[in-house]
Amino acid sequence: MENKSEDKTLLSYLELVESISCEILSCENKIQNLQDATAATYEGIAENLPKIMDRIDSDNEEACALIEYFISDDESLSGPSVVIETLDAAKKTFEEVSVSIRQMFKKDQHHFKQISDKIGEIENLRKSIFEIVEISNDIELLSYNSVFVASQAGSSGAAFTYIATEIKSLSNQTKSLAYKMRQSSDKLMDNYKIFNDESDSINHSIKSRLNNLDQDLSGVFDKYFSGLKNIAMLIKQTLDRASDAKNHVPAIMMSLQAQDLIRQLLDQISLINNDLATKTHKQLLISSSESGQLKSIEESSAKSYARAHLAKSILNRVTRKLSLSVDDFDRKLRVLRQDLNDVEQDRVTMIDFFSNRQSGLTNKSSIELIFDESAQVLNELVEFINSSTRKKREASHHGLNLKQTLAEIESNFENMRGIIKQFNIIKVISKMEIAREAFLSDNITASSEMFEELTHRMDKNIVIVRSQLDYINHNITSSLDELENNIGEQEKIIVDASGKMQTSIDNLDSMRNNLNETIKSVGKESTVLFELLDESIAGTEKIRNIIDTVKIVSGRYETILEKLDSFRSECKKQSTGVFTQPFDISRFEDLVKIDQAFSVYTIHDDGNNDSTKSITEGNEGAGELVMF
Repeated sequence: MENKSEDKTLLSYLELVESISCEILSCENKIQNLQDATAATYEGIAENLPKIMDRIDSDNEEACALIEYFISDDESLSGPSVVIETLDAAKKTFEEVSVSIRQMFKKDQHHFKQISDKIGEIENLRKSIFEIVEISNDIELLSYNSVFVASQAGSSGAAFTYIATEIKSLSNQTKSLAYKMRQSSDKLMDNYKIFNDESDSINHSIKSRLNNLDQDLSGVFDKYFSGLKNIAMLIKQTLDRASDAKNHVPAIMMSLQAQDLIRQLLDQISLINNDLATKTHKQLLISSSESGQLKSIEESSAKSYARAHLAKSILNRVTRKLSLSVDDFDRKLRVLRQDLNDVEQDRVTMIDFFSNRQSGLTNKSSIELIFDESAQVLNELVEFINSSTRKKREASHHGLNLKQTLAEIESNFENMRGIIKQFNIIKVISKMEIAREAFLSDNITASSEMFEELTHRMDKNIVIVRSQLDYINHNITSSLDELENNIGEQEKIIVDASGKMQTSIDNLDSMRNNLNETIKSVGKESTVLFELLDESIAGTEKIRNIIDTVKIVSGRYETILEKLDSFRSECKKQSTGVFTQPFDISRFEDLVKIDQAFSVYTIHDDGNNDSTKSITEGNEGAGELVMF
C-alpha cells in the first residue's frame, strides 16, 4: 500500500516537474528578452553619448570657424575675417574717393575764382567802351558844326563838307559797334551770372556733402561693424548654450555605468532560473533512482520552492530598481534633449531674424537692413559724385557761352579798329585840305584841330580797350580751358572711382548673401544630434515596455510556488511525517549565500537632486556572489 502511495506521489511529482519546466522556460524567454534589450540599448546609448558630445563639439567648432572666417574682428586668431577685410577694402576705397573729391573741389574753386576775378575786369572794359561812345558823340556834333561852317565858306569849303559828312558816318558806325560791344559785355555778364550761380550751387552742394562725407562714411561702416558684432555675439551665445547643455552628458554617462551591475544582476536571475530548471530535473533523476523516494522528493520540491521564491524575490527587486534607474536615465536624456531643443529653437529664431524678412523691419531681414541701409548711403554717394560731375559739365557749357560772347566783342572791336583807321585817313585829308585852302575860315581850322584831338583820344581808348580785351579774353579763356580740362580729368577719375565704389558695393552685397548662408549653416546638422538622442530615448522606452512584460515572470514564479505548495500539501496528507519540514530558504545553505549576496549588492539613492543611483557592496562576510 505504501509503495503504491510512493508511486502515485512520484507520478504526481513528474507531472509537476513537467509543468514547472514549461513555466520556467516561459520565464527564461522573458528574462532573456529583457537582457538582450537592456544590453543592446545600453550599448547603443554608450555608443551614442560620445557621438552626441562630438556632434555638439563639431557643430560648435564649425560655427566658430564660420564666425571667425566671416565675422570675427579678432586679428590675434588668424587675421581679420572675410567680411571685415571686405568692409575695410570698401572703406579704404571710399576714403580715397573722398580725398580725390576734395582735391578736385579745391581745383574747381581755384578756377572759378580766377574766372570771377577776370569777369570783374569787364566793368573797366564797359567804361572804356562808354568813353568811345562819348567821343563818337562829340565827333558827331563836331561833324554837324563842320558842315555848317563849310557851307558858309562857299566853294572853297565844299571838300570839307564832304569830309564832315564822312566823319559823321564813321561816328555813327563807331557808336553802333560800341553799343554792340556793350550789349555783348552785358550778355557776357549775364552768362557769367548764370555760370557763377550754377557753379556756386554746385560748390555749395559739394562743400556741404564733403563736410558730412567723413561722418556719413564713418556711420555707414560703424553700422556694418556693430551689426556684424551683434550677429557674432548672438551666434556665440547660442553656441555657449549648446556647450552648457553638453554638461549633462557626463552625468548621463555615470548613470550609464551604474547600469552595468543591474545587467549583471539580470544575468544572475537568468542563471538562477536555469539553475531552477536544471536542479529540478537533476533532483528528479536522483529521486527516481534512489530508495526513500518520498524523502528525496520532499527535499527536491522544497529546494525548488526555495529557488523559485528566491528568483521571484530577486527578480522583483532588480526589475524595480531597473525601472527606477531607467526612469532616471530617461529623464536625464530628455532634459538634455529639451535643453538642446531650446538651443535649436533659439537658433531657428535667430536665423529667422537675421536671414528671413520681418514685417517689423520694413519686410527685410536684419542682415538685409544692415547692408541695404548702408548700401543706400554708399549708392547715394556714388550718384551724388556722378551728378556733381554732370552738373559741372553743364555749367561748363555756360563757359562756352562766355567764350562765344568774348569772341563777339573781339569781332566788334576789330571792326571798330577798321573805322578808326578811316578816321585817321580823314584826319590826314582834312589837314591837307586846310593847307591847300589857306583862306578857309578859322572855324574850319578849329574844327579840324578838334577832330584831330578827338581821334587822338579815340586811338588812346582803343589801345586801352585792346589791352583790357586781350587781358580778359586770355585769362578767362585760359581759366575756362583749364576748368574744362579739369572736368575732363574729373570725369575719368569719377568713372574709375565709381567703378571701384560699385565693385565695393557689389562685394558687400555678395558678402551679405554669403553671410546669410553662413548663419543658416550654424547648427544645420542638428538633426543628426536629435536622431541620436531620440534613438537613446526610444531605447529606454523599449526597456520600460519589456520590464512591464517581465513582471509577468513574477506571476509565473507565483504559479510555480502555488503548484509546489499544492503538491506538498497533498503529499503531506498522504505521507505523514515526510513533508512536515519547512521549505523556506534557510534550509539550503547555498541559496542562503546567494540571497545574502544579492542583499548586500543594493541600489540606493545617494541624496543628490539629480537622483543619481549608485551601487554599493556589503560586508565580505555576508557572502559572495559566486555566479558573477
